[in-house]
Amino acid sequence: MARTPERFSGFSGRAGSWLDVRCVGIDEMRYAAPLVLLLLAATLGSPPAARAAADEVEAVLAPLPVRGEFLLSSGYLALTPSTANRIPGSEWGFDLRLTSANTFAGTWTVVDGLVNRTEPSSWDLEHLRRQPGDVFVADGEVQRATATIRRGFGRGEVFASIPVLSTGTAWADELIDEFHTDFDLGRAGRPAIFPDDHFIYMRAGDREVVRSGAGETGPGDLLVGVKYVLPAYRGTSLATEVVVELPTGDRAALFGSGSLDAGVNFLASRRTERSTLFAAAGVAHLGEHAVLAVPERTIVAANLGYSRLLGRDDTAAVIQISVGDSPFRGLDWPELAEPLFQISLGLQFLLDSGLVAHVALVENALHYGNSADFALQLGLSAFGR
Repeated sequence: MARTPERFSGFSGRAGSWLDVRCVGIDEMRYAAPLVLLLLAATLGSPPAARAAADEVEAVLAPLPVRGEFLLSSGYLALTPSTANRIPGSEWGFDLRLTSANTFAGTWTVVDGLVNRTEPSSWDLEHLRRQPGDVFVADGEVQRATATIRRGFGRGEVFASIPVLSTGTAWADELIDEFHTDFDLGRAGRPAIFPDDHFIYMRAGDREVVRSGAGETGPGDLLVGVKYVLPAYRGTSLATEVVVELPTGDRAALFGSGSLDAGVNFLASRRTERSTLFAAAGVAHLGEHAVLAVPERTIVAANLGYSRLLGRDDTAAVIQISVGDSPFRGLDWPELAEPLFQISLGLQFLLDSGLVAHVALVENALHYGNSADFALQLGLSAFGR
């Protein structure tokens, strides 16, 4: 049974400090469902001429379009890997990505206190408030549905992406805990907290942010961009992307940053008969986060990957490594300063003429406590002629 979201806000502590508490009720992903159905109808129901790819093998060997999925960073611009090729002029392309990402992270003093618990419980807000120093907790699962439309022109393409985010389900907690147990990996106190909890707590000095409960659904920030293909260099395809993220997302739910973000991404790929080596490097300027009060900053990010055809030319395996600065570096939580380092493994399939699907698993490779522990992504791309 859904219940109406409630919001409480007010001042707390010394002058100038504030408390922002939001408790949300259970809801369904009602905004994402029409978006998914619309994209599927546009993709599968369009005539063959509108769905055929200019180069289907290139599409199967393209990078996985995965982003960093750390819960607190979900409202920020992320430089997503992309192919150095383009949609030919006057043609259309449509992409749909469904991602479910799980995060369990916290200040080490909080995590250490969970390790010896024998029975699970919910997060205790008053206990966290008694912790010394600056404290943060990020525990939750976010589903993201992103629809992208592309239009080719000359040597480039323009595109726009519309995301819808939801915190309605939490299916991966027990799976991650079992995986980390079987392979003797760090669990960061996961068994001490009920697996269906969705909870965010951040405190620095007098400033405090609390988000509790699941079931919030809303829009993310709208992304618009342009890609321009550069002349190839010794058989290596080159391109550059300029992207701008507009503050259209629900910032109260942390689905948007509340500010304008912009970035430039440089793309390169080198094709052999049955494989592609690709790389990307970029820089982004992130505006001030309206709710978390993180000041504006500039970050860099990079991606390196390899894809190879399996058997016939309609299936490829992809592996890629993503690294990048944390937007929280230099702030009051040293754990959040850890850079992004994640590995993505995926398969891409040519389903029909101009119709490519992918499935990807994303695992935080080094910092089990302070990045997205696990993400699953499904994608569908249609290319025009």
